[in-house]
Amino acid sequence: MTLEQLMQSFNLPSIAPEAILSIAALVVMLAGAFLGEAAQRRALPILALAGTLATAVSVAGLWNRNLTFGAPATAVFVADNFALFFKWIFLFGLAVTIAISTRFLQARSGDRHTVLGEYYALLMLSTVGMMMVSGARDLLVVFLGIETLSIALYVLAGFARARLMSNEAALKYFLLGAFATGFLLYGIALTYYATGSTLLPVIKENVARGVTGDGSGIRSLPVLYGGVALLLIGLGFKAALVPFHQWTPDVYEGSPTPVTAFMAVGAKAAAFAAIMRVFPDTLSSPEVLSQWFNIVLVIAVLTMTIGNVVALSQDSLKRMLAYSSIAHAGYLLMGVLAAGNASRSGDTSAISNAHASVLMYLAAYALMNMGAFAVLVWLETTRRSVPQSTLPRAEDAGPEEVNTFDSEDANLRVEELRGLASRQPLAAAALTIFLFSLAGVPPTVGFFGKLFIFTEAFRQNLVGLVLVGVLNTVISAYYYLRPVIEMWAPGDSADMKTPDATAPIVRVNADGTALASPAPRGSAGALTTGLSPAVAVTVVLCAIAVFGTIVVQNTALDWARQAAPSSAATTALSNP
Repeated sequence: MTLEQLMQSFNLPSIAPEAILSIAALVVMLAGAFLGEAAQRRALPILALAGTLATAVSVAGLWNRNLTFGAPATAVFVADNFALFFKWIFLFGLAVTIAISTRFLQARSGDRHTVLGEYYALLMLSTVGMMMVSGARDLLVVFLGIETLSIALYVLAGFARARLMSNEAALKYFLLGAFATGFLLYGIALTYYATGSTLLPVIKENVARGVTGDGSGIRSLPVLYGGVALLLIGLGFKAALVPFHQWTPDVYEGSPTPVTAFMAVGAKAAAFAAIMRVFPDTLSSPEVLSQWFNIVLVIAVLTMTIGNVVALSQDSLKRMLAYSSIAHAGYLLMGVLAAGNASRSGDTSAISNAHASVLMYLAAYALMNMGAFAVLVWLETTRRSVPQSTLPRAEDAGPEEVNTFDSEDANLRVEELRGLASRQPLAAAALTIFLFSLAGVPPTVGFFGKLFIFTEAFRQNLVGLVLVGVLNTVISAYYYLRPVIEMWAPGDSADMKTPDATAPIVRVNADGTALASPAPRGSAGALTTGLSPAVAVTVVLCAIAVFGTIVVQNTALDWARQAAPSSAATTALSNP
């Protein structure tokens, strides 16, 4: 078989984005193995961003083509507009994470600055897993994609290897993630037994037929219900839905801040891509839908309420944003429920609008959340902090110089922001914009995201759920406005000082004793704690996008509507 015949037979362009990004990840990892430290710092971020850009170009070339990997009837992977929309979100999150990671990777000598290639490669391979999930048309492909993105995130969560909190975050995420994976696999197994397939269109068709004696429908309805429940648990863990959210605050707080931003956007979006394909699309038969609908309704109310109420008492900005992300998952479930309710009537327009509201909200969430975490990285790199730990040293080792400043030790508290506007007005203004957007204040992108999703839920007669959502939005305004008030209040926090241009370094002996000695300005051992231009550019662009949505909101919503109809598992798909 020639290459041309192979491409035509399996429709290889449908997996071009995943292939390009995987190859780029391998190139970055190999370059990190052969380049020196200085060359790695210069070249690897550029290589990673170039791979991300090439992948984005390939995604743009697939728009409206609705390709499948193999024959449309049996394809386990699709490149429809629904999947492509999510891939844009994943690539945006990847690009921002690469841009804001430079300072973290150079923070502590001997800890992480020698493994830049592995860091960027793990980010890119995790994104490949996310893209697999968004295009999955089979439950086994959903599982493979989730495992691909999760394994990389387990490592990334513990990438600040000398920090106990980072190690704890990685271990908690791994153990609970492995437990959730078991639920997901059992759910897939039970669903396969009940319907005779793991292919989503076949499951949809068999569920619609109901229990039959000829083997063409459902073999056992109770087994199917059990499988659906376990699928919800497995996917609910990745989406941080209550009561499967317990890992989120500790993992978000302990992970490196760029990694926290990446998982808060990418992993959550991938989970909702799977939820949208499996529940309102595939399991839309009235009898089955009525079972999961009421459960998801309760989960949505609990997720919104618990996320917002617990966030009220948080002093750490990262933990506050962690509970905020839980609450936003509850808002997204409103769109899932609206799509499920619309499928009862079979109104194609209503189903499309409900899907579009979820897509629009996820795009808004990605913009404002990545922007908020980028500002946190900015603030952490301009705050003096004492390291919590040092790397273990061999007994016969001589003196070693290590940097005393590590941005990851700067777990910023709300009260530390007092007077920030007078010291760093651009950072204060940007963080204010992102917090207003997260709260849903007009005319930010967060307001339009909430408006669309609340409107679709109201149109589907989910009035009580909309009232709960509005009430939770009012509650969330309190903890979002707390940092804003602190930033613009007069005064100064003693704990939030900009470091001197000359950062002290420490000579650490084998017995653990340390003798401080200031490093001369410009010396090789001096640590640069200033703001990275990449972080500043990222923050400014995200802030402009958050506010600029008022101009392009109709265009953005039309784009989401173009992606929404093709998300149904039974959509007609064609080969070129």
